[in-house]
Amino acid sequence: MDVPNTSYPDFQRRVIAALNNKKVNNKCNSCGENDWSISDQPFGIVITSPNAGFSLPPPNIPVAFIACNNCGNIRMHSLAALGVDNQGGTK
Repeated sequence: MDVPNTSYPDFQRRVIAALNNKKVNNKCNSCGENDWSISDQPFGIVITSPNAGFSLPPPNIPVAFIACNNCGNIRMHSLAALGVDNQGGTK
């Protein structure tokens, strides 16, 4: 897989290495294929709470999105659990 030239040049490569290191199942749980596209930058899942105040940026969980190229199933993996920082480096 070619890594695109972005502001996170090593992000995909480090996410792939971390997923392999964790022995993550490569088969899509929806269709069984093993053909994925990985986001080229981190995303944040915003944490909301009825008692939380307003803050910018809002609290979030950094993740990598991984999409099945066959059926479109989307998986998210926590960067903290993978040991990958928001810039794509290894913690």
